[in-house]
Amino acid sequence: MEEKEINKILKPKKKLIILLIFCLSISFICIGLIFFMKFTNNQSEESLDISEFVLNNNNQEKKYVKLYIDTLPILMVPTSQNDNNLYFVKDINNHVYIASLSNRTLINISENVNMETGNYELKGFTNPIDDKIKTLALANSYRIFKNNELTIDTFSEYLNEFYIQENIISDRLVTLYTISALVGVFFLILSLGYLVPTIIKVNKTFSDKKLVDELQSELENLTDTSYKKQHVFLTKNYMLYGIQSIKYDDIISAYIEDEKKYGITVGKNLFVIDKDNKKFIMASVAGSNNNVLDNILSDLKVKNPNIQIQSNNENNLQTL
Repeated sequence: MEEKEINKILKPKKKLIILLIFCLSISFICIGLIFFMKFTNNQSEESLDISEFVLNNNNQEKKYVKLYIDTLPILMVPTSQNDNNLYFVKDINNHVYIASLSNRTLINISENVNMETGNYELKGFTNPIDDKIKTLALANSYRIFKNNELTIDTFSEYLNEFYIQENIISDRLVTLYTISALVGVFFLILSLGYLVPTIIKVNKTFSDKKLVDELQSELENLTDTSYKKQHVFLTKNYMLYGIQSIKYDDIISAYIEDEKKYGITVGKNLFVIDKDNKKFIMASVAGSNNNVLDNILSDLKVKNPNIQIQSNNENNLQTL
């Protein structure tokens, strides 16, 4: 066997570390993107208390303001079925404003005002009230103002000349954040749950220099690589599969077991049991009609005639 192929078998750590760095990088980028966007949004223009905004007679468009409410908003047009609707909103100072709110925000408000604290911080941008919104507000003012106090002449006294458009994250952006979080978590689990333990296992497996030298010598003299596709190598004294190796003399028994999902056979695994009664998977194939494992099992029997072969459908060991 060529040295390059031997290094792939006996020196997989470098490749695993590169893969670990790649997976962790993807994970940190995806999760970091969410925190960065959240931080950026929080560090954007500081919100101005709406009472100060009104007190200064500031009618500037697109001004970022905040107000605290402790009562549920009142829908301006009850028959509306849109996701974003206009509401009469009363702050903790009993001043009424018009606000465009999403259904999601309305649920959050209702959950908060029913708690002991009772206050919900609503943030949004100011927009000038156009004739359409003003007409709707006048026609439905009885829902918030009693005795028809609101008229075209007193409109600015009660509702100012602006309404609040809440600062919300679009559903598309929420979907993007969700996908980014899931991808980040997936690669993080892959890194910490599989790659790190595998690297630790590689270190432990190949820490014995004498064993590594012996395996390298046997692989150099190996001419039969029939099971290279399955990553199985049968040297003079050892069976190798991935990063695992076991001496033929240490194998007591071996058997093939179907791997099933939802009752359907999706593959087969070759198990070996050593002298310490430990069980290892030493070969795997996909599908149900693959005879490669049978051939490997036969070759194992040749290497060590004392290995007991267990039938796939029987519980008792049988010596063939």
